Amino acid sequence: MHLIIDAYNVIKSELTDIFDSMTLEQQRAMLIRLINENRPQGSPNNKVTAVFDGSYEVSLSSARQRLSGGGLEVVYTEGGPADDLIERLVLELKNRAETAIVTDDKGLIRRLGGTGVNRMSVGAFLAKLVKYNV
Repeated sequence: MHLIIDAYNVIKSELTDIFDSMTLEQQRAMLIRLINENRPQGSPNNKVTAVFDGSYEVSLSSARQRLSGGGLEVVYTEGGPADDLIERLVLELKNRAETAIVTDDKGLIRRLGGTGVNRMSVGAFLAKLVKYNV
């Protein structure tokens, strides 16, 4: 299973308050830490791609970075919206049935309809992340 996470959609969700009192940088670090610690994709051999909208972080020198092994890739878009990059990642996949997009963004869900990719709601994803941390 490969999870592609609409990262700011998760962080800004009204379903949790764990990110509320943090700066944007701290929110990103917390999400990455929770993913690394809780392996929401199941097996450590499965891949997770967290996509952050680069317009929030215009000073980044690198668009992609790998963190903590275990198949986690953190991607910052280069000025465009995360939705565009997520759609491009999905369309490049050979086996979309083995991928789930984590988002509640209705526009992104519509864009990906008919591609064969699965969807995991932000609520279901958060339940996997925070069950041991709240």
